[in-house]
Amino acid sequence: MGCTESNVKSTATEYLKKQMKDPSSFKVEKIEVLLDTVPLFLNKNLMSLSEKFSEAVDENNRYKDRDNYLWRKEKEKASQNLFESMVAFNLEYKLQKDKEQPYQYMVMISCSANNSYGSIVSSKYIIIVDKEDTDKVLGEYRIDSDFVKKIVASYFITGEKELKENEFGKIETDGMTTIEKFIFDE
Repeated sequence: MGCTESNVKSTATEYLKKQMKDPSSFKVEKIEVLLDTVPLFLNKNLMSLSEKFSEAVDENNRYKDRDNYLWRKEKEKASQNLFESMVAFNLEYKLQKDKEQPYQYMVMISCSANNSYGSIVSSKYIIIVDKEDTDKVLGEYRIDSDFVKKIVASYFITGEKELKENEFGKIETDGMTTIEKFIFDE
């Protein structure tokens, strides 16, 4: 896998480099390649439904403690949206879980580059590279707070995994997969 892994790394880094405002400043700080089943939480449909659920939770919380008389319609609508988004996610999750998940290269990259203002910005990405054609990028995920919020929401809805935090708010990564550790590492 040595030569193939090198090609996969090159494909992923060149792909990211082309997207940078200042490609010459692009610097890989850490890179790891994993040939494995793509986690279900990276499914495009589930990510979209997870985002809708997360937004519905925020909306529901907004009206939770407000006066019932003045905000009744809004509270009912928010509650209904929350219920519908949870049902939609669960239906899609069951549908996707019954399907065979793809087996691809997943490249976990921590990198930095200059932004349009010339300041150095650090980022983390998961790049999915085709295992049959290692010059082809199938997907890209930037690990930011919005991405993590979607993942946490999907964990909450399915109830299959419980995220544990220590007393300082850091998520405990013991027992997680390599990809999950990469996502929740910081």
